Amino acid sequence: MNRDEKVAELKRLFKIKEETEAAIDALTGGIAADKSERKCKLCGNIGHRSDRCPQRDTRPVETATPGRADIATNGHAPPTG
Repeated sequence: MNRDEKVAELKRLFKIKEETEAAIDALTGGIAADKSERKCKLCGNIGHRSDRCPQRDTRPVETATPGRADIATNGHAPPTG
């Protein structure tokens, strides 16, 4: 699929998405689309999701269990070098 075909497909899908969301809003009275009530799973604040959390890049990354290099390397030997 070339770039122009991808763009055309994205436009088609976004149109379907917008039509679907409008139909859901019509059936639910707009309750389902109230984004201000979204609660972030990372920081617990309301108004955004975890993928858009302002604290996303500042949270510490979990590290492998000490002494278990196989966890950090997905079962492969660590690189030597």
